[in-house]
Amino acid sequence: MPSPELADTSVLPAWFNTSYIQNALRSYLGDDTIKILTYKASPASAKGDNYVCILSRIFVEYTSKSHQDTQSGNYILKATLNGENSDEIKAAFDSYGTYDHEIEMYDKVSPKIRDVLKKVGYLEDLVPKAVKVDPEHQSILLEDLNAMGYKMANVRAGLDEPHAKMVLKKLAKMHAASAFANSEKPGTFKRCDKGIFNKHSSAFDKFFNLNLEACARIVSSWEGYETYGEKLFKLLPHFTKYGVRVMEPKDHHFNVLTHGDLWSNNTMFKYNESNQVVDVILFDLQFCTWTSPTIDLHYFFHTSLTDDLRINNTEELVHYYYQNLRDTLQDLKFTGKIPTLQEFWVEYIETAFYAVYSTVSAQPTMINEDTEDASLNCLLKDDERSKRLRNAMVNNVRIRKNLKHFLPVFDRRGLLDIQP
Repeated sequence: MPSPELADTSVLPAWFNTSYIQNALRSYLGDDTIKILTYKASPASAKGDNYVCILSRIFVEYTSKSHQDTQSGNYILKATLNGENSDEIKAAFDSYGTYDHEIEMYDKVSPKIRDVLKKVGYLEDLVPKAVKVDPEHQSILLEDLNAMGYKMANVRAGLDEPHAKMVLKKLAKMHAASAFANSEKPGTFKRCDKGIFNKHSSAFDKFFNLNLEACARIVSSWEGYETYGEKLFKLLPHFTKYGVRVMEPKDHHFNVLTHGDLWSNNTMFKYNESNQVVDVILFDLQFCTWTSPTIDLHYFFHTSLTDDLRINNTEELVHYYYQNLRDTLQDLKFTGKIPTLQEFWVEYIETAFYAVYSTVSAQPTMINEDTEDASLNCLLKDDERSKRLRNAMVNNVRIRKNLKHFLPVFDRRGLLDIQP
């Protein structure tokens, strides 16, 4: 019998070994006779695709008394950063509590939301199933969606309407189920208050401000856009404060547990034989936050859609999301107040500063094509390497096009002005 082995030890933490994966599978599959034959690991993401964690794809072969033949499984290990992105970056994410928060999401919150929806006959998965959540090592072992036929869309091209609506339909169900759970037990998600902007940590303020500064500097050099560049410069001392303000849940808003980081690379799609999209799974739950659902919409629309859909169809998409949210709440017999469509639009407008952040800072980072310098460690510094990376991010053809379209729109809506 071959001894357990792995193909690339560099992609796994030192504590991950045969005993670890064997005990995890025994518990998850409910079979104490499982014995690992081999396991192999490889990187699950390329450089520049993930700034937050280390993802490893693990293929396992094992035997058990319940099966005569050798069994196999495919899993994803999500672990804390190492290497270049180590002490400083880990300290920043620790200040957000992201690793512990995501562990709680997979261990307790997601099963609760799944149970709420199951009661009204909704059985599809919203997020991947966790094989093992491990607070000690700040890691999660998940089922590998890729091995189940799910694929990532092209982040640099953007999602078309069928993909976008598939995401919004599941997002609405997640939001509705969380609102229902909170109505049954108020304060259920009170601890979920550390979104991308939050009042507890300023660890990434430098990242946000350097991104905005680069955007302002480059926009100022475009003929006819000098005024917008000047306004972006004036926003610099207020940028993170406005971000925190817009993320805070308001008593007059309809609040839910948001995904908090909903963009194309945090979704995977399944297709039928005709290559039509039939399902989507949402993942990466580090920033789930109790706030307005419109935060997820602004972020998703301004980071992940095709340019044409983003410019011409967001009203239709808001309406589609709202219909699914309302219908799910009604199916759940939600006893709280369901906002009218008009009330929801008012809420959407009141949180629109998040669209500014998503456009000038988030999307340039996400669709960056300069992977040579791409790392969060680089983006937290203000040196020649980081300036070169930010220049490449903002000068991306799609980013230039989007900024030239949306900065005048944001300005006409007062979103680039200094607020009281």
